[in-house]
Amino acid sequence: AQRAAAQAAQRYAAARLREAVVVAPAAGVVQRFDLHAGDLLAAGQQAAIVDTFADPYAYIYASQRDLGALARSAHVRVVSDADGSTYDGVVEAQDRTPQFTPQNTETADQRADLVYGVKLRIRDPRHRLLAGTTITAYLR
Repeated sequence: AQRAAAQAAQRYAAARLREAVVVAPAAGVVQRFDLHAGDLLAAGQQAAIVDTFADPYAYIYASQRDLGALARSAHVRVVSDADGSTYDGVVEAQDRTPQFTPQNTETADQRADLVYGVKLRIRDPRHRLLAGTTITAYLR
């Protein structure tokens, strides 16, 4: 009976230890860690920012006129506003609803004011683009 109790206590301690470990969903380098001794986390709550060094992405906003050229998998040229370096980008997704809707869209000019968010995945194998760096995208 003592052996069974000891085994149960060991399983309980192992389960508590597993619950006390913070695990990142991907491998990378911790950029910021906002957890301190004694803090409690809910399941799924953010405790850190991890840079995975994957190819970064950027959101651009395109007019209706440009959406056809920015179809999924379309290639774009991306230029860093920080240092002028050039990258290849690929359209990964388009928003299905406009980001800016004028009060009345009665004329063709007003409808042209609608812009849609477009997510670009940028090929950056040397990890030179930093988070928050602005870019300019050009249609190919």
